[in-house]
Amino acid sequence: MKVLIGVLQIICLLWLSGCSSFDPTTRLVIAPAERKPISSIDQILAKLFDKKVPLVLYVHGRGNEPKKTEEGKILEKLEHEYGVKVLMFNWDSKGFILSRPVDNAKEAVPYLSDVIAKISDYRKRNPETEHVPVSLLVHSMGNIVLQTAIEKDLSLTWKDKGLFTNILMTGSDADAEGHNLWVQKLKANDTIIVTINKNDGTLSWSKHDNGKTPLGINPKQPLAINAYYLDVTGLVGNVHRLFQKGKQHGQISVCKILTSMLRSETPNLEKGEKGLIGKINERILVPVANVDKSDSCFTGSADEPDLDSDD
Repeated sequence: MKVLIGVLQIICLLWLSGCSSFDPTTRLVIAPAERKPISSIDQILAKLFDKKVPLVLYVHGRGNEPKKTEEGKILEKLEHEYGVKVLMFNWDSKGFILSRPVDNAKEAVPYLSDVIAKISDYRKRNPETEHVPVSLLVHSMGNIVLQTAIEKDLSLTWKDKGLFTNILMTGSDADAEGHNLWVQKLKANDTIIVTINKNDGTLSWSKHDNGKTPLGINPKQPLAINAYYLDVTGLVGNVHRLFQKGKQHGQISVCKILTSMLRSETPNLEKGEKGLIGKINERILVPVANVDKSDSCFTGSADEPDLDSDD
């Protein structure tokens, strides 16, 4: 009994020492880790669009955010490695030990919807921004925020077309079963990709209350007819945060496909000599295995561990 009490005390101390860094009054974050209220989005967008480089709206996953992003310099790495500007949507994603803050993800929906609506409105009022493409990156439990928003009829359109050029969903912790129903409601002008890693070291312990499987581990049939599934199993170890180039194990094909996605370009999803895909099974694509960490795609990136303590 004394041992059990001691263990519980240690757990409580660890939990208390890592208080949530989330602030509901500042749900937007720009590099390096500058927090902003949603009410200032016009000024933020003016600054980001002025750079004339592709823009990425990033919805993070589980963890003590935005502290996790700040300490890992995630926004700085995204901007440097991909040549983009990033606007991060921050939600209350800190879970207790291994718990999944699903209710918090769902409670964030009105705020994400507001941000996306404001981006669309800003572009309508500022037609010169039409030449700066915008793509959406949604990671891990951030997919549950997006899923719930879509199921509540969130619009991803702008001027009768998609607001986002590409939509990239990495390490999705949404339910695999029935995912096609909401993914098929997504609208992108170019490509939608869901990444799959059956060895994902974070999703492997993700326990869904309904007993279902995380989408990022196994895309259960039926598949969404508007999306591709990029299966990197066996290529990148047990990586969860695949969008960081330092975690891609030097896989050139993976790097080039994700670079095109985040830069709002059309990814090379062809099979053959000039393609980056080695195998195709329905809509599931397996990248060609070609490792070279000195390749230009990895310029400016450094190796990182597959998993972080707060993944």
